[in-house]
Formats: sequence, structure tokens, C-alpha cells
Amino acid sequence: MDTAIETAQQLEEADPEAAKQLRAQAAMVKEKLRGTTDLREPYDPSALQARVLRFYQGGVTVADLDRMRYQRFFGLVREAELIAEDERKEYDNAKHGNSMDGRAALGDQPEEYTGETIKLI
Repeated sequence: MDTAIETAQQLEEADPEAAKQLRAQAAMVKEKLRGTTDLREPYDPSALQARVLRFYQGGVTVADLDRMRYQRFFGLVREAELIAEDERKEYDNAKHGNSMDGRAALGDQPEEYTGETIKLI
């Protein structure tokens, strides 16, 4: 984003329309990412490679990245994001719990207790 804004400033005199469009695109990306936990960020090659290395925990090495075709690299990034999203959803579900009674999930409703009760307090 910052690079796009800097490029727009450099283009301003030579091509004001291109500079305007570049600023608009940068603003749109910034607005889209605001307030989200989206893993996608403006492209920073070193940061993205470091995230891939960390995520795959030794399954991918720096030497692998040097030899890897870009399609495979971005495929690994996409899959890592999907896996992380699934894990976040599972964590959120476990954290908030599912309050549904097991019998209710099977269609059996618990019967209301109509017997004698004793007041404890």
C-alpha cells in the first residue's frame, strides 16, 4: 500500500490519471483490510516467505522457496490461509461451546420434571 502511494506521488506529474487510480486502489485495499483479521496483506515477499516457513515448520525450507515455481508458492500460501481459517473456526466453536443437549440433536426432547422439590435456601 505504501509503495503504491509513493509510486502515485512519483507519477503525479507525468500521468495524473494513473496516479489517481493507484491512490484509489491503495485506499480500497486499506479499507478492505481495516478491522479484519484477514491473513492477506499487501505483498511483502520476505514477510510472506517467513510466514510460509513458520507455518510449514520445516516442511518447506529456504532452499525449497528459492527453487519453487511461484504458482506452487502461492498455492501453499492459499492452503495455509484456508487451514488457519478452519482452525480458527474450530477454536471459536470449542471456545463458545455448543449448548445443544445431545438428545435434542437426535430429536429427543428432555421431559420436564414434575416431581416433588425441596427448597434448599
